[in-house]
Amino acid sequence: MEYSRFKQTKTELHTHLMGMLSAKEFLQLLVKYSNYIYWPINKTENENSEYIEFKYLLDNKNAIEAISIPLGKKVPYDKGLNNLYRNRSELLAFIIKQFASKHNISEKTAQQVIYNDYFNRCLKELIDNGVQYAEISFANEDLINCFKQNDETKGKLKYTFLLCTQRVNKIGASTKEKIKRAYENGIAIGFDFMGMETPLDDDELKETGRKSYYKKLNSVLEVLVKCPKSVLRIHSGEAFGTEENSEKIFKIIDKIKLDNGYKDFPPPELRIGHGIHYKKNDYYYDFLKKNNVIIEINAVSNNSLSNINSIEELPYIDYLEHGIPIVVSTDGHGAYSTSIVIEDKIAYYNYLKNKIPEAYTLLIKWEENYMEKKVSR
Repeated sequence: MEYSRFKQTKTELHTHLMGMLSAKEFLQLLVKYSNYIYWPINKTENENSEYIEFKYLLDNKNAIEAISIPLGKKVPYDKGLNNLYRNRSELLAFIIKQFASKHNISEKTAQQVIYNDYFNRCLKELIDNGVQYAEISFANEDLINCFKQNDETKGKLKYTFLLCTQRVNKIGASTKEKIKRAYENGIAIGFDFMGMETPLDDDELKETGRKSYYKKLNSVLEVLVKCPKSVLRIHSGEAFGTEENSEKIFKIIDKIKLDNGYKDFPPPELRIGHGIHYKKNDYYYDFLKKNNVIIEINAVSNNSLSNINSIEELPYIDYLEHGIPIVVSTDGHGAYSTSIVIEDKIAYYNYLKNKIPEAYTLLIKWEENYMEKKVSR
């Protein structure tokens, strides 16, 4: 790559902690805390599991593919991501138990030690790829509060978190309190609605009821509109068949704003995670511009999970031609065997360099302004 010809993007605004660490580094982490592991690791441990020494896994293709998707490979969306995250979580839980037993400490203490190591390894990989500012989605507030940068990463990158939940989960008073407390304590900057995307159903579109998307967004916005420089990310337009989701969500947000007398955003800063499938109409573009929405494009993850047929379908140009800012991100670089450098290369060389030469310069200028604003918080 001829990076001397342009400035590399330096933010990672759409990543998930459990997907951040590269497969090889993830296995190195496991080896550090335990000598053996159940096999096969792509299955839940059970009475039929065998146990082998970790050292035999470090260059094992099956082990690596159990915790990551090789670059360029496609897997079904509903199986690939769920299996990958389950395997990572179960492997960490296994070594936490082994480490706690070996050192005669509580599993909670062992969890804090191992997750903090995991976290710093993630930061080190971001730093090695030139990232200077990162926003990380993770649900466990207690663990986030225990994370401390080590000497190898300290002072080299600024980070913060977005608390997160699955779209199907309930948003109650305890969640609102967590968001408020995390923001005020500087633990997290906002909230992320995530999860495997399906078309919004009739119950989700109602203003009342257990599944009401209105109720969930309304609860979160009640907190975030009072928090300067806060972020609300909504995963939307990610999968085939969800082209109407973003517009429906925007109409829900407009209704919430009207009902509560909210002014135009920010705060919070609205971001759409993915946003690759959508209905192209004036309302869609006008909402994005009026509310200063940022689109986070994660090329490799969308290709890996078969959410697009090829990266040529990614809508970088359409957004930029309508004056809507985009940011390149990884969605969890380790899970998809990618990096911000690779995502940057895809955006620049495949789209922006020849089609709209000035667009990449605008993207960088916007990103630099954004990073300065966030780092100064």
